Amino acid sequence: MDPARSVSKKKMGILIICPTRELATQTYNESKVLANKYNLGVIKLIGGENIKPQYADILKLRHDIIVGTPGQILKTIEINHFFTQSIKHLKALVLDEADMLLNTELKETVNAIISFCPEDRANYLVSATFSDEMIEISKNVFGENKVSVIDATSGDDSQMVEKIDHSYMLIDWDMHFPTIYHILLSSIKKHLQGNRKGSKYIIFVPTSKTAEIYSSVLRSLLTKQYVSKKKSKNKNLPDDIEVYCIHGKMPQEDRNKVFGQFRNFNHDNNRSAVIVTTDVSSRGLDYPDVKLVLQIGVPTNTEQYLHRVGRTGRAGKNGDSILFISPFEKKFIEKVEDFIGKTMNKNTQFTSELISKQRSLLKKLESFPANEPENLDNNHENGLDSSENQEVEKYMKMYVYKKARIHDTIALNSFNEMYFSLLSYYAGLNEAMKFNPDKILLSINKTGKFFDFEQPRILAPYLSSFFSI
Repeated sequence: MDPARSVSKKKMGILIICPTRELATQTYNESKVLANKYNLGVIKLIGGENIKPQYADILKLRHDIIVGTPGQILKTIEINHFFTQSIKHLKALVLDEADMLLNTELKETVNAIISFCPEDRANYLVSATFSDEMIEISKNVFGENKVSVIDATSGDDSQMVEKIDHSYMLIDWDMHFPTIYHILLSSIKKHLQGNRKGSKYIIFVPTSKTAEIYSSVLRSLLTKQYVSKKKSKNKNLPDDIEVYCIHGKMPQEDRNKVFGQFRNFNHDNNRSAVIVTTDVSSRGLDYPDVKLVLQIGVPTNTEQYLHRVGRTGRAGKNGDSILFISPFEKKFIEKVEDFIGKTMNKNTQFTSELISKQRSLLKKLESFPANEPENLDNNHENGLDSSENQEVEKYMKMYVYKKARIHDTIALNSFNEMYFSLLSYYAGLNEAMKFNPDKILLSINKTGKFFDFEQPRILAPYLSSFFSI
């Protein structure tokens, strides 16, 4: 290493800019492992954390590798003299998930950082998705400076699209919870029978409030088997299904803790884990051994779809991806197919017919007292058609039993916050996606049925303000 970048000289070697705090933390930790072998200094500049240790490292460590988020890096440039002088000698600038850094509101901050960097540096853009538009944007940002593009899907991950089974389901919002419950339990059962190990699952949702409510409900649904005096005939729920939640409005300390817990989760000995997350988990994060990525509603664009599903099918392994969409979102499927270069079919296991069967069963089961599931085993006594699929019936019985005991756990004001956050989310997509606002409202109004909540009354002028109509 060049002696000029010693502690006394404070000359920066590599600056790595990441779009999210989680990705920056992961990159920092991996950089430290590498740096320890060569006695290099690694410094992190990540927002939401205690800044004093970070600034202390600027004084005491070599500036070989700096890893951070745009806002915190720019703030440090503006107030820390040592750092401002050091970046003037930068050797290499790395933009991780470059398409997100250069094609969002982060671009302005990144441009400001670049203005402090020397012209004779090397530039590296890293991403799994490089569109022609992004390449043009990068030319405008870097001018005549040489830019090296690094495809993050190289090597084994180049076959990511082929190694993942991409499918979608047309499903109303009021059927999300029973269907997610069925999908998770049947998948866990399948993997337990195959290798006696549990599984890991990621559920992407549109907003932070949706993540909170969905994780809360699923945590209650997926608790350990109820305690019964009789020996249960319905051992359909494996032990220890952990449910985590992470989103951008959580304190950074809590986000780091959840990220580490799910990433390092030991799925041996019949244990499984689910994380409900917003797009803070979609970019570059390494969650090993994820079996299935489930997306609730369309993502912001096709690139984001690919980044989300890229959390499974990693390191040469196969994976599954299921996209839950309402009928008004179906046009997004064609966009995905064009982007990934393959047909995206309806899910063949959880079909529209199966969802209809679930709905019919739930209507019948919910008309009876919330007995323990073994007391619901006799189809004829409970008015159920004996020809109903046994697996669907089994899971729906358990679902009804659990739902009756969590019905009042979500407050009306929390539901309203989720409801309006979803309206805002789809309003933000409307210009690009050209969705019908009336159909959006009709679809999202079904979210309250699980809790027996009436949807908030939306006055026409208020709806118009959401969708600019």
